[in-house]
Amino acid sequence: MPVVFLIVMLFAVADPGWAFPGQTAAELIQALGPSANGYVAPPAPSAEAVRAGSAQLGSVYWPQASYDPLRTGSALTGILVATFDYRGPDLIARLQKSPPEVGWPDLVSRSEVFLSFVPPAGFKALLAALQVTWVVQSRTHQGSGDGYDLYALVSKDGALAAELSYSEKGEVPPPPDPTGKRPPTLNFWSRVTPAR
Repeated sequence: MPVVFLIVMLFAVADPGWAFPGQTAAELIQALGPSANGYVAPPAPSAEAVRAGSAQLGSVYWPQASYDPLRTGSALTGILVATFDYRGPDLIARLQKSPPEVGWPDLVSRSEVFLSFVPPAGFKALLAALQVTWVVQSRTHQGSGDGYDLYALVSKDGALAAELSYSEKGEVPPPPDPTGKRPPTLNFWSRVTPAR
């Protein structure tokens, strides 16, 4: 994936139903369009992997997404990378058919990473807005010189956990990608996962 530096544009989100961890890939595709991976349909995992709870589809990405990564009511422009669990209804039985039956509604978002470039005023507005639905559990400064700030958050309903990192004057290292691929380094990233 090429390194693309994207200037953030903040605007009101008109559709509160955008996908979020716990919702399906079908909902995310409906909101943002097809991913850049070129999938026509999701790859079929083995029934054994689904039974063991280890079947995932990772690094599904949208390189120029207008997205509200923390559900603050405003969208950012950037790169969205999602990891999905396979856990649709009766999925094991459908995978044992010939050919296997699997669709985007069978994939449930497990983790969403969002990367972007956010100006200082935009990040200040984001911090103020997230206080409505998130609790900031910690803030630590990392690195030498200007460095960057790393935040740990939990949603007020206890359902979601999040990390976000921001550097006003430089770049922040992105969160590790489990596939070993290195995403571009920008000055803001967030990662949201189920808390339980």
